[in-house]
Amino acid sequence: MGVREDRVSKIQRIIKNSGSVTIKDLAEKFSVSKMTIRRDLDQVLDNPKIQLIRGMLIFNSAPGSKESKYSVISASTLNRSVKEKIALKARSMLEPEDTIIIDAGSTTEMLARIIPKYLQLDILCFSLNIFNEILKNKNCNITLPGGKYHPSSMVFQSREGIDLLKKPGQKKRLFLLLE
Repeated sequence: MGVREDRVSKIQRIIKNSGSVTIKDLAEKFSVSKMTIRRDLDQVLDNPKIQLIRGMLIFNSAPGSKESKYSVISASTLNRSVKEKIALKARSMLEPEDTIIIDAGSTTEMLARIIPKYLQLDILCFSLNIFNEILKNKNCNITLPGGKYHPSSMVFQSREGIDLLKKPGQKKRLFLLLE
């Protein structure tokens, strides 16, 4: 087995064992460039249980299962102008120190992307795409409940409820923004 084939095999094992890994982390682990890892992806992605989503390789243990075939990446291109209007309207209703719950989806991802950077918010989100957008806003406090990850929708599913405890003096406004 050649060096590349050995590395591809190890990469596939890492993804299966960890559930997910970034291209950057693999490059560091193998002391190669990110481009080298990207060239390896043709072979890595031969495994139908491995998906590449925005620079992250994810192991899906049940391809072909009855899980939804919805893809947030594909959905982001559908009805874009309507989604932009919805996101802009939702953004206009936000006030400093609001607590909001942002559900999964491409419309809500658009909202997460356009939240003003100066706005201080407490945000509960259930999906990786929303979480990644909110991370860019240093004034937001983020709660991610965790649970089973569903790659096609990027949702973390958990049976446990989340208690949003109000801090003394915190505003009482709470929004739920759904897809």
